[in-house]
Amino acid sequence: MDQCRRILIVLMVMSLLCLSVPAGTEGAEDSDVPAETAEPQPTPEAGAASPELEEIEEEIEDAEAAEEAAEEAEAAEETEGEAPAEEVLWYGRVKLAKSASLALRETMTTGNVYTATGSAKKGEIVAVLGEVQQWVYVRARDGEGYMLKKFLVKAEPGEETEPEPTPTPKKEDGPYLPADETPFEPTTYLDTRAAFPEEEGEAQKVLLSFIGDVTLGCNENAHASNRSIDAYVKKYGYDYPFRKVRYILEQDDLTIANVEGTFHSDTSGLTPQTKKAYNFRATPDYVEILKQGSVEAAALGNNHTIDYGEPGFTETMATLEQAGIEWFANTEFSAKSYIFEHQGVRIGLVSCYVSHWVINNGEHISEINATIEDVKAQGVDVLIAYMHGGVEYEKVHDTHQVRFAKYFISKGVDIVIGSHPHILQGCEMIDGVPVFYSLGNFVFGGNFQFFNKRHSTNLRYTAILQCALSFDENHNYLGCRFNIIPCRLGADSMVNQYQPYPVTGDEADAALAQIQLDTNKFWRIDNVQPDIGAMQAFIPAKKK
Repeated sequence: MDQCRRILIVLMVMSLLCLSVPAGTEGAEDSDVPAETAEPQPTPEAGAASPELEEIEEEIEDAEAAEEAAEEAEAAEETEGEAPAEEVLWYGRVKLAKSASLALRETMTTGNVYTATGSAKKGEIVAVLGEVQQWVYVRARDGEGYMLKKFLVKAEPGEETEPEPTPTPKKEDGPYLPADETPFEPTTYLDTRAAFPEEEGEAQKVLLSFIGDVTLGCNENAHASNRSIDAYVKKYGYDYPFRKVRYILEQDDLTIANVEGTFHSDTSGLTPQTKKAYNFRATPDYVEILKQGSVEAAALGNNHTIDYGEPGFTETMATLEQAGIEWFANTEFSAKSYIFEHQGVRIGLVSCYVSHWVINNGEHISEINATIEDVKAQGVDVLIAYMHGGVEYEKVHDTHQVRFAKYFISKGVDIVIGSHPHILQGCEMIDGVPVFYSLGNFVFGGNFQFFNKRHSTNLRYTAILQCALSFDENHNYLGCRFNIIPCRLGADSMVNQYQPYPVTGDEADAALAQIQLDTNKFWRIDNVQPDIGAMQAFIPAKKK
């Protein structure tokens, strides 16, 4: 009888999951090769009804709700004290379909769904968000909506016990890296500009470096911790975070970072409306880290530059401008592009966050369109977009990233660079335009460690994506060639020490394998060469 009841519960859970699968997603993740996607559809102007945008907005809202709940659980791990838990029996496990909806995406990391007995009076469990030893964090629905709940798991006789705990850093190892007290002498990637061959018809080359998420601040409750980025900067100085990569970034003509967070003197702007699991703030003097790191431009079109509302965003803009660092972003507080001029060549840059693009059935689309058309009207030879979106810590990109990239491409963008997932993802060509879905973290002060219930072992890797733009003698754009320089986020395998550095050999292979996992098998990423990187084939300019 107990066996029958157990089977019945499993079938009920599986039925609920089947109902949550979005149409057209079946089998979407059964292969490492990205699926072919439809041609981009015309984007409606503001105020125009669009069922497709409404559907996208709903899906993104579900994904962000799950992501926010997971971040709350993660943030709770870094604070003292434990929330009270309700006792729930573990009635077995159900393997999730790979095509599970975005709202259930976090369960894929464990592959388990836990069902509650009748003692869970406050609501049904709709998604498992992660595991910490014997605890299970879930999104539970009560009469007022979704909330984060924490349950104690008990294994029934004969059932499998709790999953193996995630390794945690040893506190006795200390928070600092002693080697960084000695001078750093680079030995690899000493001349990355010379690594690029001269292309046919080329008279001029402009070298750009793209790096991933740069968060120089942390949550308010973390500033005083000796594991925070503040502790490392105070001990080792402003040059510490970029000390081991600056010599590479100094070789280019422009370095662009996704600066995810604020430069803000106080907590003004932090309200019940802006408060969330992670609100990232660095004091304005930390902009010196970017200056000493040879970062000349900042993409601000992301979900953390508005963490402190308009006061925080306004001071962030002013801080960057006073430091001589260019910025560009479409947010609720800005609509600004940037044109980089170099020896007669003009390169336009725009950036935006996916939720800002789809919110309220495309409320801001006309504004984003205007920003793109304005920078094109000023006369640019190349147009590059930074898009911020996707699912955090997912090794493969999702359909929303593809749609967002196609939107930019339909507007005449020549190169698309992605951010937000905090992990390296793949690349592909869409309608003749190269798209890199995520460069992962770079200097990321948002987390103390690389391992927790949501992170994979490959979270420790990142990359510097260098792009050589080729022009003829009349400044006509001929095309581009990319070189991927694999990097590690820090010397320790578990503790985040906020200091990336380039790698070679097996470590380089591991970093590039992460990109290859999410890239079509016919685009080989793992062709790394010592002291050069993974040099890619020349991509001709798209005919317009």
